[in-house]
Amino acid sequence: EIFDVVNDLKAGDVILKGGNALDLSRGQAGVYIGHPMGGTVGAAIPAVIAYNRFAHDVDRVAVRFESFMEEFSNILQRQTR
Repeated sequence: EIFDVVNDLKAGDVILKGGNALDLSRGQAGVYIGHPMGGTVGAAIPAVIAYNRFAHDVDRVAVRFESFMEEFSNILQRQTR
């Protein structure tokens, strides 16, 4: 069980939940996805894509807002002269 080894884990250790294929000589593991929806991985991929899109959009809006603030500040400075 996972709880038997948790206290022995160190940085860099990996726990496989549902690893179907292990190649210990190469240190590789694979998970076969047999469900049409892709199991856990299939459910996670759309969420990751949506998060990345959202984060990109937020960054883009932040850049536009910073540009607006600079431009607005310049306008105010010109009017006070």
